[in-house]
Amino acid sequence: MSCTTGRRFCRAIPEARHISTTTTRSSFGVDWISHRLYWERLHPYSKEEKDKFAKCDHFCPGEEHDSDPSYCIRPLFHPQAYDESLPHGGYMSKDGHVFKCQDPSPRTFHVIFVIDRSSSMQSADNVPSPRYPRIANIHDNRYGAVLVALNRFLAAREAISFEWNKDAYSCILFNTTIEVPFFNDNSSTRDELLDKLIERSACGGTDFGKAIQTAKDGMIQSWDSRRCPVIIFLSDGECLIEDSVMQNLCDSALEKGHPLAFFSITFGNTVYANTLKRMASIAREAYRTARPQTATIPCKYSTALDSVRLEETFLDIAEALRVPKNARSKRALEARAPKEVESERTAIFVKGSHTGEVIKEVIKDLMLLKRPHAISFSKKNIIHPFEPDGISSLEFWSTKNDATFFVVGTSTKKRPNTLTFVRTFDGKVLDMCEVGVTKFIPMEDFKTKKSTPGYKPLMHFASPLFDTHPRLMQLRSLLLCLFNGEAIDKIALAGIEHVISVQLGPLPTTNASTPAAPLPGSVDDDLALFPPIFIRTYTLSLKSSSTR
Repeated sequence: MSCTTGRRFCRAIPEARHISTTTTRSSFGVDWISHRLYWERLHPYSKEEKDKFAKCDHFCPGEEHDSDPSYCIRPLFHPQAYDESLPHGGYMSKDGHVFKCQDPSPRTFHVIFVIDRSSSMQSADNVPSPRYPRIANIHDNRYGAVLVALNRFLAAREAISFEWNKDAYSCILFNTTIEVPFFNDNSSTRDELLDKLIERSACGGTDFGKAIQTAKDGMIQSWDSRRCPVIIFLSDGECLIEDSVMQNLCDSALEKGHPLAFFSITFGNTVYANTLKRMASIAREAYRTARPQTATIPCKYSTALDSVRLEETFLDIAEALRVPKNARSKRALEARAPKEVESERTAIFVKGSHTGEVIKEVIKDLMLLKRPHAISFSKKNIIHPFEPDGISSLEFWSTKNDATFFVVGTSTKKRPNTLTFVRTFDGKVLDMCEVGVTKFIPMEDFKTKKSTPGYKPLMHFASPLFDTHPRLMQLRSLLLCLFNGEAIDKIALAGIEHVISVQLGPLPTTNASTPAAPLPGSVDDDLALFPPIFIRTYTLSLKSSSTR
């Protein structure tokens, strides 16, 4: 840059150095000036633009930043950062750059199991599944049921982990004292971890305060910025604990760089659940404060009344820890999260191991009325909806496909042509109802215009018994869940294209050829006294009126 002020003046500028004319091609003296001074003199940029230019130009590779890049917050040409300089909720990349957003790489966890082993865990009202004799033969009680559930959790996490990307596990067994069978272990196999727990037994009282304090100390001592902290706290009793103890635990995780994911579980009964509910509530609020834009908060209280539900609860937690690999997976998980106004139910139509032509045609027509929110399982499935194995299969399909309703068609010699309507809530079977098909006429036999897929039908129940009789009230509720669609505020007449009418036929007659007595309204009524139920569909045609 040419020297316009003379040599004696440029010498007084700290960020300039004069060069004599003998060393340059110019007849005037020139100055070497700093990069900052050059931009300050020649480019009229704002302070915000200059500050942005001074930042590092590395950006987060997460797909969620395609439209709005997230840049490294360190200065240009900065040295490698350290964990101590991480912002709250941010992360450090492998090459030493620091970002305020979440780490998009596959994340691992430090899972801390805090398990109650007081004397009440010796109760035999809930025992482990006989499928695990290694545990059941030694601990045929509540403690053994907990070990089976923990084993299934570890197996679920192993299925989605890699050799180079494993979780670390710690376990705290507590009564009035504390015992730690393993701590921050990411190298032992699942069987080796279980062996350390099988050696222990249940006895003594409970002390939640000591357990939480031990979990806090262990979390801080083994802190690794690549692993998010997770605490699974299980007890079958209650012990008073100050809110400040839980708040300090959550604050300690935030100070280190990650919010705490906390899951509390009541096992066996719900009488002593207030403390565990409060603990999960405090952790949830702390997580929400740290990550206000997160749709799904991994902090939850659960109740497991028996060993089967306990296993399902641990599997649900393992699923909740699944981290999306990209923005598309993240959107899919957020779409499955609870909403204030839920979207339309997705129904899965399942064919059993034996189905006749009648049931196949019925399922085909029901799918036509339900689409586009219908999923068909084309292959035959060995499923018995009212048995435990069948319920487990339905709940697995519900979670995997984000579906909340099932129509299962089966046909056997004793129960020919049956349909089972199954409704689920939060991934668990809520209720179900089985009906038999005695007569069916497919819609394609009626050569009329069919309704547009996706339009809400007008539901018509032509009997007061649908509002008074328990069995018919349940059937009415299930049919409404199947066909009702999403909630709407207004109705357009042109959008009502078809009606689904549900009517009761005449009452069956007795041996004396007289009608049977009216339905008394008990769920234990003789099904032979039930009248037939007719379900008919009609297509509507909107015509202009001569009046206004």
